[in-house]
Amino acid sequence: MAAAIQAWCDGDASEAQAALTELTRYLPASSLPEFYNEVLETLAREVHWGEVVTYGELAALSGNPRAARAVGAAMAVNPIPFVIPCHRVARSAGSGRRSLGGYGGGHDEKSLAIKRILLAREGTVLPD
Repeated sequence: MAAAIQAWCDGDASEAQAALTELTRYLPASSLPEFYNEVLETLAREVHWGEVVTYGELAALSGNPRAARAVGAAMAVNPIPFVIPCHRVARSAGSGRRSLGGYGGGHDEKSLAIKRILLAREGTVLPD
């Protein structure tokens, strides 16, 4: 995990992705439901540095296009939220637009500030 965090802090997207891929192999051993593990693995594998998807888009990528709310529940219990980049998942604002949504299971200013910082580090800014 330290390698993934260091690579992310250094701005090395390819190293961060490689470390992330290595870490996700430990997810199936977690006590999360299988669907949550699948969603988190899909997020780690498919949504790269500086990219953002909506809950619905991640649901579709995971093979369950109607499971946007369940994807939100999976993000809320992400066991390693900084490493498995749930900050890259946003709320749909309609007409292809995205908004910040929540982070760390919360919608309070502190949680959203963390999400803004993580996204900004990757060159992404979303409206609230």
